[in-house]
Amino acid sequence: MQVKDKMEAELKELEHVCDMLKAAERKQQGYQEKLISWERTRAEKCKTLRDLQVQVLRTCLFLKINEKIMWKKGSGTFFFLLACVTVVRFPLLLAS
Repeated sequence: MQVKDKMEAELKELEHVCDMLKAAERKQQGYQEKLISWERTRAEKCKTLRDLQVQVLRTCLFLKINEKIMWKKGSGTFFFLLACVTVVRFPLLLAS
């Protein structure tokens, strides 16, 4: 009788461990799905940021080309042009 009781207790413990493992696997699956979703969102935001950086760079290049025209419109544009020239001279800043 003792062997049978011992075996049943061990079986019950194994079933409990198996249930805990299945619960942990479900939890891990949920975390993986969230991670994939966050990675997708991050990739979309990075693409949007790169697109905006390209637009800014193109605008700055356009303004650099038309610097003389912009200079005549007022001194307030000078600081904007200065920022654009910095972006044009150091394009690696856009890559980070």
